[in-house]
Amino acid sequence: MSSSSSSSSSKRAETKEDGNNSESDDDDEPEYTLLYKANKFLGKEIDGMTSSFINEYGHEFDTEEEEHKLIYTELHGKYVEMFENMLEGFVVEECPNLSRLQAFRKFFSEAKSSITGQFQPLFAEEEDLNRPFVDQVLAATEYDCFYNMMRSSIIADNSKEAGTKK
Repeated sequence: MSSSSSSSSSKRAETKEDGNNSESDDDDEPEYTLLYKANKFLGKEIDGMTSSFINEYGHEFDTEEEEHKLIYTELHGKYVEMFENMLEGFVVEECPNLSRLQAFRKFFSEAKSSITGQFQPLFAEEEDLNRPFVDQVLAATEYDCFYNMMRSSIIADNSKEAGTKK
């Protein structure tokens, strides 16, 4: 387990000891979704991983062409693997009665449901600061979301660079 994973685990343990989680016996405590808890405990780490990934592989994406190259699929597989490795310990710990596969399905299902409007565990408005976390989660489940995330990040970076050169 990486040091970032162990620090996240210790943060979760502190929260559990404080009684500020959904496992509390107090019925007044809100029931948080797995997705919400993951954002709280892993959001910064996943954001850092995604930023590093974009910095390392963004040059592979051609923002002028609509053609999807084979390397994009390969990079999506690499992103999925990195994302799942970071998320695995958290999801398994939060869902002790589910298999690893069932826990991941639950997590990704919540992410998709939050976007389709079935429930809003993280945000109620399009501009909410938590939206990037959900987009990163969906990029790990759907190639099109990954492609759009990579491409829009590169376009945004290119726009910033063009703005600073003026």
